Amino acid sequence: MGIVNSNYAGSNGTMINPSSIVKTPFDAEISLLTIGTFMDNNYVYVQRTNLFGVLGFMKTVGGPMIYNEKNVIWDAETSTFNIKDVYDKKDKTAYMDLLLRGPSFMVSLDKDSFGFHNALRMGMSLRNVPYDFAKFGFEGVGYRPQWNTWREVPDFRFNLMSWSELGFSYGRVLYEDRDYRLNAGLTFKFLYGYLSGFVLSEGLYYYITTDTVQPNTFKWVDTSTASYGYTDPFSFQLGNLKKGKGKGLDLGITYTKTNGPNNYIWKIGASLLDLGRIKFVTNAKQLRIDYGSAFFHRGDSLTWNTVADLDTFVSGKFYQDYYYTEEDNKFKMKLPLAASLQFDYQLTDRVYINSTVVQRLHRRKPTYSLIPGVDRSNILTITPRLETKLFELHFPFVLYEYREPRLGVATRIAFLVIGTDKLSSLFLKRDFSGYDFYMSIKFLINKNKKTGGKANKPGKGPTGSQQLFRKLGIGCYDF
Repeated sequence: MGIVNSNYAGSNGTMINPSSIVKTPFDAEISLLTIGTFMDNNYVYVQRTNLFGVLGFMKTVGGPMIYNEKNVIWDAETSTFNIKDVYDKKDKTAYMDLLLRGPSFMVSLDKDSFGFHNALRMGMSLRNVPYDFAKFGFEGVGYRPQWNTWREVPDFRFNLMSWSELGFSYGRVLYEDRDYRLNAGLTFKFLYGYLSGFVLSEGLYYYITTDTVQPNTFKWVDTSTASYGYTDPFSFQLGNLKKGKGKGLDLGITYTKTNGPNNYIWKIGASLLDLGRIKFVTNAKQLRIDYGSAFFHRGDSLTWNTVADLDTFVSGKFYQDYYYTEEDNKFKMKLPLAASLQFDYQLTDRVYINSTVVQRLHRRKPTYSLIPGVDRSNILTITPRLETKLFELHFPFVLYEYREPRLGVATRIAFLVIGTDKLSSLFLKRDFSGYDFYMSIKFLINKNKKTGGKANKPGKGPTGSQQLFRKLGIGCYDF
């Protein structure tokens, strides 16, 4: 979010509003590589560390455990991880978003603009997890303080999906006069799905107690209405990675209060992002449990030769029929659909302030069954920035999920963009619950607009007509 609202965002700006490529202060852009990576949750965290401390610990796994006493992840004296959980009565969430955008380009003409991009994306969302259900996941079902009480998981959502996309963007000026301009744009995407999986609970009730037959074990009593599906992660072979395909669409408009032909006072944009879905048909399976009941004992075990073993285990437990839960050998998952509003105000020639809201959208089927698909996190940002043709500096203030404040920083120096929307996760030793980082390498292409697209020869000054145009204030772009 620190960079996509820049006037020089180029093709990366289509990720927040496809109409942003219209009337740019440059003629074309070639983007070689864009990387974005984000993870966060509101339940588990590592004490007194940052991303580099976590990565440093990961390098020691499998070898001697080396730790810094001021940045402890692994406590060698107690042989425990210094990982804590937030045990309050709030629902727990977790999100992950990974982006690798390959070569892309855009061209901005007088009233029309065009763009192309290709990307690999992965998203994960875990939402509506009750605190007590999360506690069993953290401590194990042997956590006795929560035993002997009926507990509910009413609307649990877990979704994971990876896919690639080929996107084609088009934008145009719909209306323009001396004071106002209206732009519109769209991005059409061809989608190819790879690894995916989901678990959706529409009503899970469970009760854990000591087993009266086997006093040293516990039993889990479960009554459920739920569905789950997956593409078999063990079925991937070289040349056979694609498990499904689909189409996607981004839509956007921008209304601008102009202040001359190449300047503005403010602009407001609205967009609909990631409208579409992928249909998985290869090595895919969807299963459902309708008001089933089951007893699980600590002694229950499952040999994981294939993912299908899970289906056999669940069907046998709930219905004593090893194939009863199988519903279909295909399923559809939606993209991380969201609506967004953007407002940008120019304070001076080079200083701007931007505010952007991104609100996730998801709907239910009429039958109350939840539709599988990755959910976005909600965000509200306020970002002051210094912007010139060769240099930018952004300071995004982010309200993550509308309640967790965080500060970021991003910069563009010529062709290099680098930034984070959660600065503390990279450099401060605090409770680490996730991180955010992005970078981009891109090149702007711009004609010399003072001379009508033809640069003056070395040692030559402007022609007579060019001098006249400059005196009249015509066609002189100021960067």
